[in-house]
Amino acid sequence: SRVSGGVRVTSSDGIEIKTAEIHYDGTRLTNDIPVEFRVDRWNGTAGALDLDVPGETLQLHKSVVATMAAASPAEEPMTIRGSESVFKRRENTVEFKDKVQMDRGLDSIRADFMIGRFTQDRKKLVGVEGNGNCVIVTAANTAPGQDFGGRKEITSDAFNTEVGPDGRISAINAISAEHMAHAVLDGPPKRDIVARNFRVALNNRAVSEIKADWQVVMKELGPEPRQVESEHVTVWFDDATRRARAAYLEGAFRYTDPKNSATAFRANYDITGDKIVLT
Repeated sequence: SRVSGGVRVTSSDGIEIKTAEIHYDGTRLTNDIPVEFRVDRWNGTAGALDLDVPGETLQLHKSVVATMAAASPAEEPMTIRGSESVFKRRENTVEFKDKVQMDRGLDSIRADFMIGRFTQDRKKLVGVEGNGNCVIVTAANTAPGQDFGGRKEITSDAFNTEVGPDGRISAINAISAEHMAHAVLDGPPKRDIVARNFRVALNNRAVSEIKADWQVVMKELGPEPRQVESEHVTVWFDDATRRARAAYLEGAFRYTDPKNSATAFRANYDITGDKIVLT
């Protein structure tokens, strides 16, 4: 059957659809025209839909824009855009495919595929994962006058997140598969880091720590370029200035600049005081 003329479909379990026309065959609701939707904490728009009623699966197509409302004052809304989205309500997941971009607070993530996982009642975010041409940017959406230590951009093959008890993303893990992961941190001086994996810890909306593991090469691109290499590098950021203040490097450490070079097993780098202690 076909229903047309300002159609509104609601269900008792939290789904609402508004569109101009819809088809129903007894088990599926479908159309190929613009729709507005609300699913649990999500609301947004798409160009077409396919709702499998008994399977509790909603597929949205053609430029999907979905915003997840904040559940508490501490949490921030999250908006995800993609060509296709699938709400799998039995699995408590939401998938986005093809040129996906997620914006939440100061952070922005792009990938070919993303999946959000939720608690059984679908009210609390457990984590977000993604793969394919991932670009993670922190301090990406700052307002004029805000300073969160400058833009930090990481590219990788895949990523996953850690979510704190307040619903905020507390850390982002960038993972390499075929390619090394790559991070660029605004300065001064600007830092360019290559590694197998990164973990970016967030505190009070700003980056508090970046940990890089395996085959790490960090370049400082200031007036006097420097390069350090190690197996494991942890960089800490000052809570007040949001700038890098210190680093700990362990395993096959090597330092080079235009005039000097040094090697050691590990090193402590006082970035604020511009001093490296080798051990």
